[in-house]
Amino acid sequence: MNHHRCTRCRNPIRSTVVEAPAPRGGHFHVDCWERVRHERQQAYESEIRSTGLAALIAPYVHATPRPVAVAAAIVEQATGNDLETGRAAEA
Repeated sequence: MNHHRCTRCRNPIRSTVVEAPAPRGGHFHVDCWERVRHERQQAYESEIRSTGLAALIAPYVHATPRPVAVAAAIVEQATGNDLETGRAAEA
Protein backbone atom coordinates (compact mmCIF):
# COMPACT_ATOMS: atom_id res chain seq x y z
CA MET A 1 0.00 0.00 0.00
CA ASN A 2 1.25 3.43 -0.90
CA HIS A 3 1.30 5.97 1.93
CA HIS A 4 1.44 9.73 1.62
CA ARG A 5 4.74 11.26 2.72
CA CYS A 6 4.72 14.12 5.20
CA THR A 7 5.51 17.43 3.52
CA ARG A 8 7.52 18.55 6.56
CA CYS A 9 9.53 15.49 7.63
CA ARG A 10 9.18 13.35 4.46
CA ASN A 11 8.38 10.19 6.48
CA PRO A 12 5.47 7.97 5.39
CA ILE A 13 2.14 8.74 7.03
CA ARG A 14 0.58 5.52 8.28
CA SER A 15 -2.02 6.93 10.65
CA THR A 16 -4.09 10.11 10.64
CA VAL A 17 -3.19 12.50 7.85
CA VAL A 18 -3.80 16.25 7.86
CA GLU A 19 -4.22 17.94 4.49
CA ALA A 20 -3.17 21.58 4.50
CA PRO A 21 -5.49 24.01 2.73
CA ALA A 22 -4.54 25.37 -0.68
CA PRO A 23 -2.52 27.15 -2.06
CA ARG A 24 0.38 25.69 -0.08
CA GLY A 25 -1.25 22.30 0.40
CA GLY A 26 0.48 19.11 1.43
CA HIS A 27 0.02 16.11 3.69
CA PHE A 28 1.28 16.13 7.27
CA HIS A 29 1.47 14.02 10.40
CA VAL A 30 -0.72 15.59 13.07
CA ASP A 31 2.28 16.73 15.15
CA CYS A 32 4.13 18.04 12.07
CA TRP A 33 1.02 20.01 11.05
CA GLU A 34 0.86 21.59 14.51
CA ARG A 35 4.47 22.77 14.14
CA VAL A 36 3.91 24.07 10.59
CA ARG A 37 0.74 25.89 11.62
CA HIS A 38 2.53 27.46 14.61
CA GLU A 39 5.45 28.57 12.39
CA ARG A 40 3.06 30.10 9.84
CA GLN A 41 1.16 31.93 12.59
CA GLN A 42 4.41 33.29 14.05
CA ALA A 43 5.53 34.48 10.59
CA TYR A 44 2.14 36.15 10.05
CA GLU A 45 2.27 37.93 13.42
CA SER A 46 5.83 39.07 12.76
CA GLU A 47 4.82 40.49 9.38
CA ILE A 48 1.92 42.37 10.93
CA ARG A 49 4.17 43.82 13.65
CA SER A 50 6.67 45.01 11.04
CA THR A 51 4.23 46.38 8.44
CA GLY A 52 1.25 47.42 10.53
CA LEU A 53 -2.46 47.74 9.87
CA ALA A 54 -2.07 48.18 6.13
CA ALA A 55 -0.78 44.60 5.83
CA LEU A 56 -3.98 43.31 7.45
CA ILE A 57 -6.24 45.33 5.18
CA ALA A 58 -4.29 45.00 1.90
CA PRO A 59 -5.71 41.62 0.80
CA TYR A 60 -9.27 42.93 1.19
CA VAL A 61 -8.78 46.23 -0.59
CA HIS A 62 -7.94 44.79 -4.02
CA ALA A 63 -8.13 41.35 -5.60
CA THR A 64 -4.37 41.19 -6.17
CA PRO A 65 -1.85 41.94 -3.42
CA ARG A 66 -0.50 45.46 -3.48
CA PRO A 67 2.50 47.01 -1.78
CA VAL A 68 1.78 48.02 1.80
CA ALA A 69 2.30 51.74 1.08
CA VAL A 70 -0.35 51.66 -1.67
CA ALA A 71 -2.79 49.79 0.57
CA ALA A 72 -2.23 52.33 3.37
CA ALA A 73 -2.96 55.20 1.00
CA ILE A 74 -6.18 53.53 -0.15
CA VAL A 75 -7.31 52.95 3.44
CA GLU A 76 -6.51 56.55 4.40
CA GLN A 77 -8.47 57.80 1.39
CA ALA A 78 -11.45 55.56 2.14
CA THR A 79 -11.63 56.26 5.88
CA GLY A 80 -10.38 59.84 5.96
CA ASN A 81 -8.02 58.90 8.80
CA ASP A 82 -4.27 59.22 8.90
CA LEU A 83 -3.06 55.72 9.83
CA GLU A 84 0.15 56.98 11.44
CA THR A 85 -1.44 59.49 13.79
CA GLY A 86 -4.90 57.92 14.05
CA ARG A 87 -6.53 61.32 13.56
CA ALA A 88 -9.09 62.29 10.98
CA ALA A 89 -7.64 64.16 8.02
CA GLU A 90 -8.40 67.88 7.99
CA ALA A 91 -10.59 69.08 5.16
